[in-house]
Amino acid sequence: MAGREIRQAEERWWRPVHSRDMVEGSFLRLQRNVQRLNKETEQPSAAIPHLTHIPTHAGYMATAERGYDATNRKTSMKREVSLQLMVAKRMYTQGAEHACSNNKLLSGIAVSLFQDSIELALLAAINKNDIDPGRRAEFNTYFELLEKQDIEIPFKQIIRQINNTRIQFKHYGVCPDPSEALRFEEATKAFLDKFLLQCFDLEIEQVSLCSLIEDDDLRFILSRAEANLNSQNITDCLKHLCAAKTVIFSRHARLLAPPLCRSTDRDHGIKDMIRRTIEPLETVAIAGVLGINAFELRKILPLPSASKRPNGDWDVVFHAPFWNSETLRDRDLALEALEILVSISIRTEESLKPVRYGREWMNNFY
Repeated sequence: MAGREIRQAEERWWRPVHSRDMVEGSFLRLQRNVQRLNKETEQPSAAIPHLTHIPTHAGYMATAERGYDATNRKTSMKREVSLQLMVAKRMYTQGAEHACSNNKLLSGIAVSLFQDSIELALLAAINKNDIDPGRRAEFNTYFELLEKQDIEIPFKQIIRQINNTRIQFKHYGVCPDPSEALRFEEATKAFLDKFLLQCFDLEIEQVSLCSLIEDDDLRFILSRAEANLNSQNITDCLKHLCAAKTVIFSRHARLLAPPLCRSTDRDHGIKDMIRRTIEPLETVAIAGVLGINAFELRKILPLPSASKRPNGDWDVVFHAPFWNSETLRDRDLALEALEILVSISIRTEESLKPVRYGREWMNNFY
């Protein structure tokens, strides 16, 4: 099968289990953004290997517009290389979400995403080193191209296992066991950790996904949290994470606003008491609407609500016993909450299906 036909087959296969209209629309947006990027950089589309063939998962539509910014601030790499690394990381994180499902079909999708994540990281290294991959280059040839430049490929044996499992799933419908998907998740993470550090002097957590968030307010708040984390300012990072959680939950609380909240001529004391009683249930209900799983909810629930000042700054009060001098300096705790909130923000926007229904209803909702 010719290379173009293979890629077309991959594009058809990679449609997710969500709305068909949403996927087709997001892919068209990605193509337009790639064209805009090529125009800005005055490069033909071929200068960005395989970027136009990224699997058609929703959430990559903003890639070419601003995807390179956060990562590029930390490095001097080319714009398209930063884009490839960001999408590679998103493919890995989305695959990791599927791998936790204990579902064979989703395990197959997860393995396919892991392989694409690895392939795109290899292509980023090829791009960075100005290696010509050729028009019909295949996955296994990337190893040879990089090794000729004395670039070591870690974990080659298990990477080939991932690729073979992907082929069995994609071409023959053989679904891997969920335990195998989890094993491949660990291997993909280990590969990205080592390969990015080796080739780009970059840790995987430094590759920002905030740029994939279309909402300006959330993207700004979470980018600030990320910057605070990278500068070891954990307390300010946590403040911005509280602000992001507040924005996410307060917006969607409108879906569940009870008639009691609209009453102004009742006993305010009783109303406030009832409100405090149902607030935890409301949080769980909103989490269900947004597709936040129990593990994620448990990790972000300790983040208190934040209030916004007129000047745009956020005020947060961290209450004991959970918050103390130790937890307010816990970088791992902050990093985990940041990754969860970024993932929730991206997934929420994907689920809103703006392509099919237009943006007007979203603007009215928010």
